[in-house]
Amino acid sequence: MLKKAGIVRSVRGAGGGYVLVKRLEDISVGDVLRALEGSLEPVDCAGLEPNGGCSVSDSCVTKYVWKKINDSINQTVDEIKLDQLVKENGKNCRN
Repeated sequence: MLKKAGIVRSVRGAGGGYVLVKRLEDISVGDVLRALEGSLEPVDCAGLEPNGGCSVSDSCVTKYVWKKINDSINQTVDEIKLDQLVKENGKNCRN
């Protein structure tokens, strides 16, 4: 999944494995989560996905709330880069 998303590539041979395609500061947590999990939407809602199947989408009272939650989740995970996780983990290991 990470390879298909262009986050890692495989290396053959005795010392082979997987390596990142981009620099840590260019990969967001959102990139990784979406590659592994797909959509990050908290609910299956036609208001969030254009081709969703909710029959009451047009009159849904909470659609606005779910859209705001969805937008906040996506913004947060897109702002956090992998290099930040490495730095934060290093801080926690020293304490």
